[in-house]
Amino acid sequence: MLLTMSTPAPALVITTPTEVGGALSMVTEVARDRGVVSVERRRERALYPKLHPGPHSVAPESVASNQRARLYGAMIELVAARGYEASTVAELCALAGVSKRTLYQRFPGGKQQCFLATYDIIVRRAEMHVLTAGPCGRDGIVGAAPLERLRTLVEAFAHEVTAYPNAARLVLVDALGVGPAALAHTERTRRLVERVISGSLCAGSDVPTPSPLTVKRIVVDGARLVRERLRDGRIAELTCELSGLCVAAAAPPATARDCHGQPGSTARLRGSSPR
Repeated sequence: MLLTMSTPAPALVITTPTEVGGALSMVTEVARDRGVVSVERRRERALYPKLHPGPHSVAPESVASNQRARLYGAMIELVAARGYEASTVAELCALAGVSKRTLYQRFPGGKQQCFLATYDIIVRRAEMHVLTAGPCGRDGIVGAAPLERLRTLVEAFAHEVTAYPNAARLVLVDALGVGPAALAHTERTRRLVERVISGSLCAGSDVPTPSPLTVKRIVVDGARLVRERLRDGRIAELTCELSGLCVAAAAPPATARDCHGQPGSTARLRGSSPR
């Protein structure tokens, strides 16, 4: 299924299933390579290699898909190092190993449209991984009790943030400073997360069906906590904190437990926890 971007720039088809896989591998490579080579040194050479033609020429569609995927990965690293506003088109193209002409061919809206496309790729990756979390994947989540489903989903999300902090920061922190063009994307992500959380709690008898307000509170307070941990560098604490926060908000007081089996603290709903 093709995905299209909703941006002020001309509509652009950004992914096919093959391109999603290629782009997500770029996200993985950036995450594993973070902190090893500075952006200053990366400017000396491209972060990702270009496709090399073999005995047979590479299809134009494959070249375009590869170029977009390289731009996604370069955007994650560059914004992590510089911030969105300070990042330049020249640096982005140098890291991705593409010309400025190629950037504008793939993303007519330039840096902003490339950023928003990268945002959507990261969200898509997280959605795929979170919804297949646990030893039995999606079926295991569906068959579990509501609070256990919620805990599994939240812990899978926390793992994504911990494993890919630069990508998470782009979505949860940097996107807030991109301006009105990013609002549709962040709003769509918020609705997606609310649907996932509500769906994880809607079946079963151990907890009542959550109100929309409860679900919204879980999403807002959870996002606030993740931003704090991304900013203060304490992401190693995130899995336990986020699980405790969400379960405490969704469960009756007598049943709420954190990841250590202790009663959930309402203080965590404000994103506060002991060091």
